[in-house]
Amino acid sequence: MNLSKLPLSIVQVVRDVGPGGGINGVAYNLGIQFKRKGIEAQNLTLGKAKKESMGRSIFFSKIKLMKEVVQFTVFGTLRARRQFLKSSDQSVVLCHADVLYGDVYVNHGLHLAMLRRSENRFRIIVRNPFHLFLLLREWLRFYFNIHSVIVCFSDREKRELLEVYPKIKSEVVVIPNGIDLDVYRPGLPRIIVA
Repeated sequence: MNLSKLPLSIVQVVRDVGPGGGINGVAYNLGIQFKRKGIEAQNLTLGKAKKESMGRSIFFSKIKLMKEVVQFTVFGTLRARRQFLKSSDQSVVLCHADVLYGDVYVNHGLHLAMLRRSENRFRIIVRNPFHLFLLLREWLRFYFNIHSVIVCFSDREKRELLEVYPKIKSEVVVIPNGIDLDVYRPGLPRIIVA
């Protein structure tokens, strides 16, 4: 895949998009930059019209998150494949995290590497068996080389990816996260907006 040619459009596949940190914030800011470059950008998200509330309990919020991750992994993958596999346009499908489909995968961390670094990996899995699902999904992504290009945020992350999954055939590139200088100004006091 030639990244030097600008595509006509980009589709970001991500559970949710919004300002702030994490994967949602990365997708949000990428969308802004695509628009500035004149690239049409769309988002394929879990897309709940009505936010459901399960209370403020950490337990219920974790259950809701697990449900959404599994839903978007399964149904997001099926929808993305159905929508873009037969598509003849020049869209590039950019995948963040959950979905097992897309031209480019933005790597937001490796679950297996995190567990390998942990002294209590067995305890982590016993306390939360959902890690097994995340490990399986990660293994499927890299074992079957689902994406043409994998983007890592640092050279260290790229080395770790290639150490943990040495049989990757996808092109692995490093593109560091950027900084919005309209928000963060070096040398100036940090302004906190309440």
